[in-house]
Amino acid sequence: MLKKDRVNLKRNSSFWFMGFLAIAVLGMMFFLSSSFFFEEKIPMLNTDLNKENSLTGSGKLTINSWLYDENKNEMEVTLITKDVKTIDDNIVFEAFQRNGDQQNLEVKNVFSEDGIYVIKIFGISKEFQQVALDLIRIKENEFENVEGSDEEKKETKEIVTTLYSDQRVVNKKNIKVKTKNEYAVYLSDVLIKQAEIEYKDTRNLIQKEQKKQNELEKEIALNKENMIYETAEEQLETESIINGYQMRIDESKQKIEEFEARGTILKDKKEKLELRKREIDLSYIE
Repeated sequence: MLKKDRVNLKRNSSFWFMGFLAIAVLGMMFFLSSSFFFEEKIPMLNTDLNKENSLTGSGKLTINSWLYDENKNEMEVTLITKDVKTIDDNIVFEAFQRNGDQQNLEVKNVFSEDGIYVIKIFGISKEFQQVALDLIRIKENEFENVEGSDEEKKETKEIVTTLYSDQRVVNKKNIKVKTKNEYAVYLSDVLIKQAEIEYKDTRNLIQKEQKKQNELEKEIALNKENMIYETAEEQLETESIINGYQMRIDESKQKIEEFEARGTILKDKKEKLELRKREIDLSYIE
């Protein structure tokens, strides 16, 4: 009887072992073939809107908006540049998409003025994952011809920056075809909003400097009170500290003057933009 039980135990152990082995093999096969059932998850690649980006060389660039029209398979990108020299006549745009036609997409600069560009990208694949937009500066270099003394010109491309839009977060919206006047009004609105944001930032900087001055004034007053109980040597050291605080206050006052001047310029700019917008509206109606 005992021998029979031992045989059954061996058979049961063998059965469970074979079952475990089969599950392990099936699991390994599923793991190796999982790429056929699940899409590869690619990292998010998307340049933030309304955030200043430094450009190669000099200047700043902000994406004001990036729209994707699913029905037309096109995109519209509004870019705001600042302090960018020699950009107007020597700049081109090129675009590429991931998971679609790998050739250059058709890119058109539909309107530009005062450092603002409205770019349209055509031929976007409905299955696109990411779109890259290159801002390229064209440079003309002069060099001597090897065979003679005549100088020739050769163009070289310099990628100033690359901007990205990810299908998972892009703003999907119908893109309306605009006239030149409508684009002018649109860009006036963009500039007005930009001036308002910069003016608000300037006021915040002024408030920070004023707060800093108040804190420094308190430190000066506290040190002057403590000088009553100090020795002559300690008083000399405290006076040096007070002078340092006063220098920082004077520097802060200078900054506020600069910010105030900047604020005045921005207010004047906004008023002129609003006047210009009204004039464009009137001419458009006529």
